[in-house]
Amino acid sequence: MSETLTAIDEAPDQGSNDVRLATLGRSEIERLVRAEAEGEADASAITLLRGDEARWVAMLLDLMDDTEDALEAVRSVKGPHRSMIVADFTTELEQLEAAFVRVTGEQIAADVAPEQ
Repeated sequence: MSETLTAIDEAPDQGSNDVRLATLGRSEIERLVRAEAEGEADASAITLLRGDEARWVAMLLDLMDDTEDALEAVRSVKGPHRSMIVADFTTELEQLEAAFVRVTGEQIAADVAPEQ
């Protein structure tokens, strides 16, 4: 588990939604966060995420970090599918960043400059 999520696990719960989201495993929280970022989350998933925004933001930060690392790695890929792979990871990162802005209202600095 990431350091961010571990720190949140150690914080006291502040309500029933927090407890409910806190009882989910990392993969389930990741699935909910990805679905919201991709515009595919249903109302109950969004309500669940809103009930524990700290955990939601922590997962977004973890996923953005992982995606930035993956994007950096795939930029060294050679071959005919390279541009498609880079575009896929770039789109994923943009979706996660947009979700972060929606949740926090804060703009984030781009750590990975888009490659042309």
